[in-house]
Amino acid sequence: MQLSAVIDLGTNTFRLLVAQVTEGGIKQVYSENQIARLGEGFSERKCFLPVAMERAIKILLSFKERLDQYPVDLLSVVGTSAFREAENRDAFLLSIREKTGFSVEVISGEEEAYFTFLGANLILCNTGRTLLIDIGGGSTELILAEGETPIKMISTALGVVSLTERYLRHNPTTRATCHPLQQEIKKILVPFVLDIPQDTLFAGTAGTLTTLAAMAQEMARYDPEKINGYRLSKSVIDGLLTQLLPLSAEERCRIPGLEKGREDLILSGIMILLTLMELCHFESVTVIDYGLREGILIDHDRKKKIGHLVARHATRPS
Repeated sequence: MQLSAVIDLGTNTFRLLVAQVTEGGIKQVYSENQIARLGEGFSERKCFLPVAMERAIKILLSFKERLDQYPVDLLSVVGTSAFREAENRDAFLLSIREKTGFSVEVISGEEEAYFTFLGANLILCNTGRTLLIDIGGGSTELILAEGETPIKMISTALGVVSLTERYLRHNPTTRATCHPLQQEIKKILVPFVLDIPQDTLFAGTAGTLTTLAAMAQEMARYDPEKINGYRLSKSVIDGLLTQLLPLSAEERCRIPGLEKGREDLILSGIMILLTLMELCHFESVTVIDYGLREGILIDHDRKKKIGHLVARHATRPS
């Protein structure tokens, strides 16, 4: 069995996936997420902090140890928003290579959006129009697609780490104190959503969405099978926001489904989600656990198949 692996170095979360690509999609062998908070301090200076880099290296070494247990033929390590912005990126990339042996490919916002859609669409399989949102630690991607074809993709600066640091430093929080944050989100989203048709299927992936789906189902242990395809209504999301606002960070951590490390960031994520739903008049969102990692594996598999076809054609007798 040929196995491939992807490590997604997000601004808040590092994700490891070991899987086999099959004709039917992705067969997961191992998956792990760890909160790295790599983008800590980005609201003040676009620079990786020493403490954040130390956390990141520690997580990557644990991923390396895990990968040694599998016969992986292909490994992709990708950096997203934080790596696109950090002034000391090159020095950190060199440090990662020296300490872990991993070579990190920094992908663009458009590439991130495309790969995320490829992964999410393995679950969605929607033949009509889809708007997919990927709310991340350092950026939020929006992908408008017709069937399997993305027709509009943008990467915005709406990241839950930087937004939380700028607007939601104090707990408990109220809806009134969230108002400046909501206005900032609306200003960035409005140009994109002006022409979103009403019959569009709205879907979402990444930590904010999957956490909300886990909270709505009161999951003591995260189960991706119960996340994929789960429909969250706007009223349920608003109810979760009402529940979270008056609580301290410690109290939020006691809520089933809320992963430790997201207790402060979840509010910014909810505000991005609700603002978009209000602008587009969406009453629900379909949650997808698949995303960037799965999309990268699918892209590699497609390129490999094309390469084989080209090679066969080139060696065919004339």
